Order: sequence, then structure tokens, then C-alpha cells
Amino acid sequence: EVAVRAIAWIWTMPYLLALPGLSEAFIGRWLESIEAHFHHLCRNLSVFTDPTNHLIGEAAALWMLCVCFPALPGANKESKRALLILTREVERQIAPDGVNCEQATSYHRFVLDFYLQILVLARRNGIALSPAVPKQIESMIEFVAAMAGSDGAAPMIGDSDDARGMPFLELVGWDFKDTLSTGAVLFKRERWKRSAGDLAEVSVWLIGAEAIAQYKVIPSTEDHKHRSTFPAGGYYFSENIDATGNAELIFDVGRLGLWPNAAHGHADALSILI
Repeated sequence: EVAVRAIAWIWTMPYLLALPGLSEAFIGRWLESIEAHFHHLCRNLSVFTDPTNHLIGEAAALWMLCVCFPALPGANKESKRALLILTREVERQIAPDGVNCEQATSYHRFVLDFYLQILVLARRNGIALSPAVPKQIESMIEFVAAMAGSDGAAPMIGDSDDARGMPFLELVGWDFKDTLSTGAVLFKRERWKRSAGDLAEVSVWLIGAEAIAQYKVIPSTEDHKHRSTFPAGGYYFSENIDATGNAELIFDVGRLGLWPNAAHGHADALSILI
């Protein structure tokens, strides 16, 4: 909760500073609270208590605080620690084919929200990431494209608390078009653009106004078919379009969840969704 709130306050800061008549005393209180969030995260990362999406969210927030407020005490050291965790966890918690090992649709997107912000903020500030980070992010979006099908709506597999890693009110429900829209701009993927339809507003907030022009010029060089097999994550997709409409078949043969506690996976091994 502290991490999610810290990220929301980072997004809020430019608008707060633009308010007319804002007193230095209020800004001081706000910055003191930002620093309190920073110190809490430094001391309480869920390395042992819950090394799942909690740890990723906390490390993401800590790294973002360090980048946006470099004057925080120990920010340089903590940013390196947070980025090391994020680099390690993107390979530990995400299968090589891009499936979140918690085996839950909602948490797949929750984690992806954090990593998309990391990728954009790093690019904007000229910070080098391990090649594993963008590679896994791209694989995660590839899985989203297969799972969401032609209408952009993903099935409700596994747990959900409807949380999002980015503080935008429109990010609700099981429509994944915003993720595909953002991914299309970041990785120049025409297939994802076609699935997303229009450029999502969230993509502009995240990437910047330049996303509008970048989205328009994504070249149409790819075929229309999404990847359909994800053996490491345990999902297989089959889609059929005929005169009666569109049908998608999903086989879930993945594990129960991310060990040792498998917190968000359901007992749905060998389940079939049509």
C-alpha cells in the first residue's frame, strides 16, 4: 500500500506544484511524507515476507522515488538495490515466454504496470537497464495479446483484487487494450496496435505526447496471427473466425502458482475456457 501510494504521489506532484497560492509549508509537509514513504520502503521490502508482486511493486516504487527525488538520503545506493531486485524478479517471477508465474490474469497486468513505468522512466532519464527487463516486458505483452484475443478482453483466471500499478481511474475491468496500445508504441508492434484499436489515453500519460505521432506511423509489416503456445507458462490458445463469429479456446496446463505459497493461483489445472 505504501508503494502504490508513493507512485500515485509521484504522478500527482507536477499538478500539486502548479496549484496557485501553494504555500511552502504545505510543500514541505508533502515532501516530508514522500521521504517517510522512501524510508519505510528502504526498511520493509518484502524480500522474505511476500516475494511476489508485493516485492516488485515495492522495489518499483523505491526506484522511482530515487530517480524522481535524487536528493533523498542514500538515493543512489537504494536505486541500485531496487533495480537489482527488479532485474532478478523479472526473471524469477516471469516465465521465459512471458507468463506471470502467479498464474493470475489480474496480477500479470498488475506487475506489468510497474515494469512499464520502470522502462519508460529509465528511457527518459538515460538509465541503462539489463536487457532481460525489456525482453521480459515484451514477452509479457505478447502473452496479453494472445490471452485477450480479438476483442481485447482477457479471461478471469486466478485471483484478482482489481489493483493496478498505475493510478488512472479508467484502468478497470478486464479490457487489456490500454496495455496493448502502450506496448505497440514502446516496441513498434503493428499486431498489438491492431488489437488495441485507438491509442489509449493512458499510453499518452505514460509515454508523453510524442506517443500520438509514434502510434500513427507504426509500420504494417506483421501478420495477423498472435503467438498461440506458451509452454513454460502453461497456456495454449486456439482462435477460429468464421461466418458465425469469433471463438477462442484456452487450455490452462500451468502450475498452481508461484511457489512456495502459490498465493494467487487457483486449482484450475487442465481447465478449458471457450
